[in-house]
Amino acid sequence: MLHYILRPNTFIQLRPESIEPGWATSRVHMRDEFILQMEPFVNIWLEMSLVEGVAVSALVWTAVLLSFWANPWCSVEVKRQNADRVMGTIHAIVIGALGVSVEALTSPQCITNSSWTKLPVLVLLGFLLVDLVSMLVCDVWKRWRPIDKVMIFHHVLLAGLLAIGYAFGVSLWFGSALGINELSTPCVNMFWYLRDTGQKDSKAFMINGILLLALFFLCRVVYIPYNYYHFWALDSCKTSSNEEYHRLAWVINFAYVAMYSLNLMWFAKLVTGAVKTLRKEKGPDE
Repeated sequence: MLHYILRPNTFIQLRPESIEPGWATSRVHMRDEFILQMEPFVNIWLEMSLVEGVAVSALVWTAVLLSFWANPWCSVEVKRQNADRVMGTIHAIVIGALGVSVEALTSPQCITNSSWTKLPVLVLLGFLLVDLVSMLVCDVWKRWRPIDKVMIFHHVLLAGLLAIGYAFGVSLWFGSALGINELSTPCVNMFWYLRDTGQKDSKAFMINGILLLALFFLCRVVYIPYNYYHFWALDSCKTSSNEEYHRLAWVINFAYVAMYSLNLMWFAKLVTGAVKTLRKEKGPDE
């Protein structure tokens, strides 16, 4: 028996799947019920303008960030160092799941229009705005942490590129699927937490480092070229009815090159750090 949910170009359209009786069927029904309940809200969100859609996303992420600042269980210093990293971890899980859903449940497409597959772009844009403001406050203004100029540049560049893509309706499927990149972010944030709490020599630090290298390699170094392959396989969307692809072709290619270069640089630093750690573990005489 083949199973589909919802109509095309609304909240979600899934590939056919086999429905087995019992617990699996119950899970499918629960998922479908949740999607049906969420569909009207998501469609309203997708019908908003770029500014309105990003504002909604930014308000949600602001609430997440402020909720951590308001919690009474963490010290002020912990909040200064990790508030936006906790928000970033939550965002990474959400946007990573959405990216996997876009990649696994839909086919690469040049035109998204009202399709749910452009939703992750709004989620990411709102997060980037809130996270950028947090970094400017915590790092640049208050000087609670060292200024990460590369990360600030990354946020500004990525937000600008995504905003252009959303405004002109280009490469939204590909940008949404790239949410898979963020699956390595929880390990990045755990790295900073373990380092800041003096646990660099712990087993947890070593395990997290291995996971970070593996996820960063798979979700970024490997997946970004694969994502570009999707784009290339569609003839770079040159035959799309959206003529903006012709005018913005250089922007799209620049976006891939710039983002991939940044990630390669970060991966090289991760590998260098891992090698130094291994040499330290082995000792100078080995």
